[in-house]
Amino acid sequence: MERSRALRIACLGAFLLFCAAPGGRARAQTPIGANEHVRWSAEPSGPAAPGETAQLRITAEIGPGWKMYAMDSPPPSRGVRFDWSGLPEGVAAAGDVGQSAPRRGYDPNFDMEVSYFQERATFTAPLRLAPDVKPGTIPIAGSVSFMVCNDRLCLPPTKAPLAAALVATARPVAVGAAPPERAAPETPAAEPP
Repeated sequence: MERSRALRIACLGAFLLFCAAPGGRARAQTPIGANEHVRWSAEPSGPAAPGETAQLRITAEIGPGWKMYAMDSPPPSRGVRFDWSGLPEGVAAAGDVGQSAPRRGYDPNFDMEVSYFQERATFTAPLRLAPDVKPGTIPIAGSVSFMVCNDRLCLPPTKAPLAAALVATARPVAVGAAPPERAAPETPAAEPP
């Protein structure tokens, strides 16, 4: 027991001496991630009424010298993936996410042909509003997973948050639809003359 304690104290002392020595500073290393090379934004195409599908336009601005792998890029490259598990009640994903046309070409990092984007990529995510959703601003939250590489190295797949505000309008009245019927007000019966 005493020997174990002495060993722990010796290790701690050695560590403190290392940190106190000139040039021996202990510092945390922050890994460089893909989020430093891709900036994400999201905005709806416009307001939507209850029961309608809104289109969320998502844009990725990709830094110079980097490429981001498209949704349909083959493994082992990691294509863009969206997660909408954080959508609020009354909003649901309504189909596949579309993407702008990617480039295709040989990638020395994977020694194969891949699909990728450079400079900019756009995606369109259909989101359906429930028929009973209340009019107003609805916060939309999701995330995107993606991977970037340059000519020499690839950074680990990274996740980034996505946020937007979708405006739900009042239910539209269909063009040419008759207004709902109303009951006629009661009128007193006329008295005979």
